[in-house]
Amino acid sequence: MAVQEVAYKSAEIEIKKYRDRVNAEAHRAHLRRQRLETLQQDNHFEDPHKNLVMAKNIPTFCDESERKQAKKPRKGKLAERWRKTYAQAFVEEDRYWQSINQSALDAAAVCNYITAEAGKSRLPAMHFCSVCSCPCCMKCVTCEDRFCSKRCLEIHKDTRCMKRVM
Repeated sequence: MAVQEVAYKSAEIEIKKYRDRVNAEAHRAHLRRQRLETLQQDNHFEDPHKNLVMAKNIPTFCDESERKQAKKPRKGKLAERWRKTYAQAFVEEDRYWQSINQSALDAAAVCNYITAEAGKSRLPAMHFCSVCSCPCCMKCVTCEDRFCSKRCLEIHKDTRCMKRVM
C-alpha cells in the first residue's frame, strides 16, 4: 500500500507541475497581449504639430551651402513615370507564369518568386538577446525573453520584463 501511495503522490506532483507550467504559459501569453494592446493605444494620438503654419520670417536650420540647385533630371522623370510598384511587379510575374503552358515545363525546373521555397534548416534555431541582440542561451524565468549576460538581465528586469508592465 505504501508503494501505491508514493506512486500516487509522485503522479499528483507531476500533474500539478504540468498545470502550473500551462498556467504560466497562458499568463505569459495574456501579458504579451496586454502589452501589445497598451502599445497600440500609445500609438493612437493626434499629431500636435499638424495645424502649425510655417512663417517666412522664422529662420530654417538648413545651411545655405547645403541648398545647391540640382540639375533638372529629364531622364529621371521618365523613369519615375514608368516605375512599377512591388505589387504591380508581383502581379505581372504571376500572370506571366500562369500564361505559360505549365504542362510543357517541368514543375521542378520552374522557379520564380511565387514557387521558390527553402527547406527546413538542419541546424538548430539561433537565439538572440532581447536587449543587445547578441547570441545567447539564457531565458528570463518570468517572461522567457532571452538575455546573454548579467548586465542584460538587469536591464531586462528594470525595463522590459512583463511583470513590470502591470
